[in-house]
Amino acid sequence: MRRPWQPARYLGSGRRGCQRYSRDVKVRLLALSLAAWVAFYGWVYIVSMRDQGSTPHWWYLAIIGAGAAPPLLTAAGVWSRFLLVCDAAILGGAAIAALPSQGMLLLPGVVAAAVLAGRISAGRYRAKPYNDAG
Repeated sequence: MRRPWQPARYLGSGRRGCQRYSRDVKVRLLALSLAAWVAFYGWVYIVSMRDQGSTPHWWYLAIIGAGAAPPLLTAAGVWSRFLLVCDAAILGGAAIAALPSQGMLLLPGVVAAAVLAGRISAGRYRAKPYNDAG
């Protein structure tokens, strides 16, 4: 028999399953926010380089793209602390490389990648789906 819909089960009551589900959603939203921030930074880089009258360095955009891949994988459910630590290092290196111009815009991304790496449990590599069985 199917139970009626209970909003407390989905909104994060004090139950253990809901807390894990809430934490998983927060990690995924932070990962999507990080990927969006890195994409915004890439757009700002392209626009600022073109406004200065030069072409963007495509090798730098490749580094920025490599920095956006681990958060997208985390948002998709592939959770790896190693990938996010490497992501923080990649974004930190890209921020240092562009420090004279707009590298400071990338520092929130470095902090977010480090926070994401800390929020993922050590032995957990794939997000578990929410179990509605109760």
